[in-house]
Amino acid sequence: MNGMKIGRWDIMYCKYNEKEDQQIGGGSYDQEGNQKKIGKWVELDEQFLNFKQVTYNGEYNLNGMRVGIWDIMYCKKDEQEYKQIIKGNIHKNICSGSGFYDNEGNQKKIGKWIELDQSFIWNNVVTQIGEYNMKGQKEGIWVEMGIENQNKGETYYYN
Repeated sequence: MNGMKIGRWDIMYCKYNEKEDQQIGGGSYDQEGNQKKIGKWVELDEQFLNFKQVTYNGEYNLNGMRVGIWDIMYCKKDEQEYKQIIKGNIHKNICSGSGFYDNEGNQKKIGKWIELDQSFIWNNVVTQIGEYNMKGQKEGIWVEMGIENQNKGETYYYN
């Protein structure tokens, strides 16, 4: 299995001005060397950095597809705990957003979602709140919410 990811993998991170790495994520790959993620995972946001410490927490099925509830966690740059943002308010130890992937393994988002705005960062904590239809498409009114529960705008999706 040269160069193949199998078994348990941990994601370690050392915050600015700290001396020791902390495990902030990880999960398991299949044992066959197919490099499929399986079971529970905590993954880093593609743009993870000190000012945008965001992780995605959820589960992969045996085919390596996201299924079920996925939570989006956020940790401020000078804090230790990941917290929840619900409609713009930050709450401890839950999630900054979340939603549901179909259980068939199509990785379709369905139902109500709270997602991070593309410009999300420590000084611009903005979420998008809306629903996905059964085809995995945004539908209806999506509301952009700021940190103090202020409505920053709305977008309507027709499908």
